[in-house]
Amino acid sequence: MMSRRVDDSLGIKRMPKGYALMLDGDEMYFYWRCEDGRESAIHWNKWAVWRGAMEDARRMRGGEGEMNLARRGKARLGTAGLGLARLGKAGRGPAWQGRAGQGRARQGAVWPFQLERNMSKRSFFPNAIPCDETLARLNARFAPKPGDLITHEQMRAEIQPPDENRYRTVLVAWKRQLYRERRLRLSGQGRARGIGILVCTTHENIELGIHGLHQASRKLRREARGLDDIDSRGLPADEVERFNIARRLAHAMASDIARNLKEIPPPQPTQPDNVRLFKKAE
Repeated sequence: MMSRRVDDSLGIKRMPKGYALMLDGDEMYFYWRCEDGRESAIHWNKWAVWRGAMEDARRMRGGEGEMNLARRGKARLGTAGLGLARLGKAGRGPAWQGRAGQGRARQGAVWPFQLERNMSKRSFFPNAIPCDETLARLNARFAPKPGDLITHEQMRAEIQPPDENRYRTVLVAWKRQLYRERRLRLSGQGRARGIGILVCTTHENIELGIHGLHQASRKLRREARGLDDIDSRGLPADEVERFNIARRLAHAMASDIARNLKEIPPPQPTQPDNVRLFKKAE
């Protein structure tokens, strides 16, 4: 790929007249190019390249570049040219030396709100913020059973703090808990779309299962086709072996599913006492 000009990426800043900010073909490094053909060294920071171009323009034009803020005259090279920071006299302040490093909130001593019991004593949660008390409140408030429809407003009233990320965390944890302990599934589809969540009935559980099977089969076919489209020529021997194993596995799974759908008899009803819909002939 060829290098391209990216002057617009500087925002309100502009390159000196006759200079261009360039991005290399790999789109990893920047450099400047002058109209006389000169180029700078590459750098990962475009602002370092911009400062280098400004300095080069000032040097080539005898101090009359865009970085020179003073007019022509005796004050051009006067004592107001370089400040204390440029001369190194204002080196490290208290913030640089770490005196203002961590604030009270960063140290865990101050929290804007109380999320759960004893939460103010901890500042890091590797498995997300605990939500056991929130789940207990939700179970006590709604006592979910198949067919119930719980709106988002009702759930947000029980979840503190009222934050969207916190709401999603608690909702996912509640879904897993209900399925793990009571085999209840929550869904936001169907008549609950845009309103809240639905505790699925038997019929809705069947629809969810069929939908999940269709998704899995489509993904399997898509991945198998993607593997077939890969050109393995030129790959090392170990990569070719891994590639062939993956192709065989994908096609074996797809063919097994197609064959089993034809050969395996339908599963028997799960209810032991089935109701007869016809009278047995004598």
